[in-house]
Amino acid sequence: MTEVNMTNSHEAKSFTGILLIEEVEGSEKFTSRFFRLNKEIGQLEYFTDDPVKSADSLLIGSFNLQFLSLVEDASVIRPKLTHGFYIMLCGQKHFLVASNDEERSNWIKAIVDSFKTSDAQLRYRFSSGNCNVDSSTILGFDDSLSKTGYCVKQGLKRKNWKRRFFVLDSYGLAYYISDEETSPIKLIKLADICQARISVGIHLHRAHVFEVVTPQRVFYIQADSAFERESWINAINRGAGFFRRSQVKSIRSTASQACIASQ
Repeated sequence: MTEVNMTNSHEAKSFTGILLIEEVEGSEKFTSRFFRLNKEIGQLEYFTDDPVKSADSLLIGSFNLQFLSLVEDASVIRPKLTHGFYIMLCGQKHFLVASNDEERSNWIKAIVDSFKTSDAQLRYRFSSGNCNVDSSTILGFDDSLSKTGYCVKQGLKRKNWKRRFFVLDSYGLAYYISDEETSPIKLIKLADICQARISVGIHLHRAHVFEVVTPQRVFYIQADSAFERESWINAINRGAGFFRRSQVKSIRSTASQACIASQ
């Protein structure tokens, strides 16, 4: 276990230290990273090393805590993860490990305090079991692209079919046990969706089945009618297509700004 070296107070504007992070979800492989929590803007960044002490330090990633729905001790859901905790952002769990219980508690308190005091929280919206923000502030995602409703989904391991509540928004396609739940079972990110399409020749005894194709997995979902199947397929493909176009525009904009700055 890498020792955590924190010289922070909860009144400070930032909170720093070394944590282990599971960078690939479910891999159970943890990497030591230097974390910096900016309480004023609600941003948790992690680097290869302390950027103040090392000029070679690289920013690996960051979490925007305006989308935080939960942060807590991981001992219940992953009891073998000693001194572990997790943060949940829009339905996805990110597991971190401190060097002892006290430092784990300090990090949890700092993250919760940051979320409470961050200006970004003013833009946070949590309703109808959907971890969401005003979609127009993120990607220009129009509300007409969103969709919610019940479908039946096939499980990954047991291959059984269960009725779930689905929400399509600017982050992706999430599904919940019911429309009363506030934490999704899973979020399929828009960035991961290759396409949605009619399922042919696989589930012959089920009507109105469609597929959501990702690089890692194909999700099989059954709509209540042919009309609903078509509606879901169109909505998902529009959302994924919009996301890809927005990324292209962002890259072009960044490139244009770089050209202007170099002139």
